[in-house]
Amino acid sequence: MEGLQVNWGDVIRAAAQNPLGIVALIVLGLMVVAVIFFRTASVGVKGAVFAALIAGGGTLVGVMLHEKGDLQQNVDVAKELVKTATSVQTLAEAPDANASPTHSGMVVASAASLATLVSYVPALQTPPKAAAAQGKLIARRTVLLASRDPRTGAVPDSAQALDPDTREAAIDLSRSVIEQLKGKSAFEVREILRGKPHG
Repeated sequence: MEGLQVNWGDVIRAAAQNPLGIVALIVLGLMVVAVIFFRTASVGVKGAVFAALIAGGGTLVGVMLHEKGDLQQNVDVAKELVKTATSVQTLAEAPDANASPTHSGMVVASAASLATLVSYVPALQTPPKAAAAQGKLIARRTVLLASRDPRTGAVPDSAQALDPDTREAAIDLSRSVIEQLKGKSAFEVREILRGKPHG
């Protein structure tokens, strides 16, 4: 035990890899400070300091775990938005996007779904091109829904046609969503989803 040496730089680097490791270092640091300052204090004071350190450490752990969960939830939402946008972009840019009513209807429906998702995230609508595209796709979704047969739910082929404006809007909106979310840090994603545009 006497020959055991601790490389504190390695310990701190290893602890920094995990939020709970950082919490552990903070609690250990506070414990050392408490021992130094309250070494000669009465048992009651030592007990109060110990209880305060435990309560503070527990609160810190709780806050960090909540923060980590919140960030992960936002990252998951962003990944789903990027996945949907990538799918819409692939469908809309395909040479056979308007090959059949079924295929074009799938493009229109996917683009309208993306526009609906974007309507819940105002920051994604801030680029003018994205806002215009989203407006066109929401209007197109309304037309599509209004054309459904009330008894069968079927949509006529004419309503499913992919006109050039809708196709362009689908491509513009999907590209905008991908550009705004792809490759962003968890903190940037959270700010965007909370309504603060980046870039």
